Amino acid sequence: MNARMVRLVYTVAILLLFVGNTAISQSFVEFDAPRYAESIRLASSYTGVARGLAAVQHNPAGLAFQSGFAGTFSSNTGALLFRYNFENIYNAAAAGHIESWGTTIAVTHSRVDFQQAEVWANMDTAYHPPTRWDSRLTTAHVAVKVGHLFSVGASLYNYSAERTSDGPSREDGYRFGTKNTIDLGLSVFGRHTGLFFSDKSDQFNYGINLQNVQGSAIVWDSWTFTEHLHQYLRSGIAYIWRAPVGTLLERDALHIMLASDLTLVGSSYDFTRAKYSAALEFTVAEMLMFSVGGEDEEQLTAAKWEVPTTLRYGFGVIIPVGEFVDLGQRLDIQFDYARSEFTRTDDLERDALNYTDPVAMSATLRWVP
Repeated sequence: MNARMVRLVYTVAILLLFVGNTAISQSFVEFDAPRYAESIRLASSYTGVARGLAAVQHNPAGLAFQSGFAGTFSSNTGALLFRYNFENIYNAAAAGHIESWGTTIAVTHSRVDFQQAEVWANMDTAYHPPTRWDSRLTTAHVAVKVGHLFSVGASLYNYSAERTSDGPSREDGYRFGTKNTIDLGLSVFGRHTGLFFSDKSDQFNYGINLQNVQGSAIVWDSWTFTEHLHQYLRSGIAYIWRAPVGTLLERDALHIMLASDLTLVGSSYDFTRAKYSAALEFTVAEMLMFSVGGEDEEQLTAAKWEVPTTLRYGFGVIIPVGEFVDLGQRLDIQFDYARSEFTRTDDLERDALNYTDPVAMSATLRWVP
């Protein structure tokens, strides 16, 4: 058995050890919405970028080219659905790279707790009792290098949700949830340097990610209604150019990146929605990043509709703590800030994702021994 086959067998074996306990019904919250501030400020154009821990959502295969150990925490409280009041939203991820195996293992956990907002103003609440959802998503990922320019990834997702309604009286209330819903994901990532310049000052990345390969059925523990997880087919490219403007603080003075994504959403491989995004980023001295981008979405069926374009922008800063204190090892702290500008935030009729709180922030620690 050759080395590549050993790695692929190893990938599958590791995945069997990481069954998470996660959450969410597709009817209530869709975890395909961007969860990490770094990818949000790039308008979700991250499938071809896949450079940080936000890759766990957009393209886990890219984790194979990340070094050392890292952990991140991102929060965008109040920022998922337009008609709900959110109490708790957080996303956490951790990853470790095994250099001798060319392999990275990562786990994540996301939580969203929210209650329906008062959209039924001036109406009898007996007909519209308050409802609350508590949702979880935990994932596990293994990414393996196949040579120096290509990698593959396999993912395991576990969804679950709980719904509570008070009813017009305490006796009329109810509470029920989903059984754990498990599904799989597959991803690939590639990179090529020297696409246009012989000095290899540029790099072209590409990636594909399929989330929820099976489109597993969501089964409620006390409700006969059954639905299926949505499937997400993400594809993306990114072009990074090291501008010939010298160095700054002993680092490349300027990197410029263009990135774009296309995501198809559907069930049973019948994709009915398309999401488009593109972003531009400038990186100064390999430490300070400024980005801006836009996202759009449309229905692909006969009854077409289109979501107004959302503008997203923000910045990131990497603090090389290891260099500042002369540790002799790489120890970086990264902060990301993202903001979204929505064309229409008060539309209560459209049953689609939107962000009502425009700010997201995250902190990441990376250690390379």
